[in-house]
Amino acid sequence: MKKIIKYDNFDPLVFAGVSTRIADFTNIKGLFAQYVLAEQVHGTEVVWVNSSEQKVVADAMLSDRKGIVLVVKTADCLPILLFDKELGCWGTIHAGRKGSQGEITAKVLQVLKDKGSSLTELELHFGPAISVAHYEIAHNTYYDLVGENLKQALVAGVPQQKITLSNYCTVENNNLFYSYRKENKTAQRIYSFIGCR
Repeated sequence: MKKIIKYDNFDPLVFAGVSTRIADFTNIKGLFAQYVLAEQVHGTEVVWVNSSEQKVVADAMLSDRKGIVLVVKTADCLPILLFDKELGCWGTIHAGRKGSQGEITAKVLQVLKDKGSSLTELELHFGPAISVAHYEIAHNTYYDLVGENLKQALVAGVPQQKITLSNYCTVENNNLFYSYRKENKTAQRIYSFIGCR
């Protein structure tokens, strides 16, 4: 098992990936000179990051400062990585149920639109997350994190062919990734990251 799975589905200028369960945050931060890991609060606020010294309390970050790597931590929630070639910016979204119901992905995409993006050159990657089959929120009621955020992206105007979905469920692939639900509220996390050369 590798400590880091690198994504090759983005523009060549982008470097992105996710840690597996045999890595910890020291393995991630050792790869980058500058990074920002937000304090995630299951909200829908979107923050522009201008410095690696910036303290961020939010669940969505965007940056256009080369050298700054954005990192999102999860253990069932959906990590979304994005790169907008038009604007030359990249970002992370921590999409849990509360944030997804608050339309966090739609809000991020609206911020990009407001900056002048057409979203036609936007690349989105949905990382490992709990699948609908394992996310029971009430008796026989299941929530589809991936489906809800995919719907928000498509409604906003992101082309289907620009969206890639992970094949990994954190519960079914618990040998690779941490799962909050399967592992009795584990404090361990996986880290998804994105930056631009």
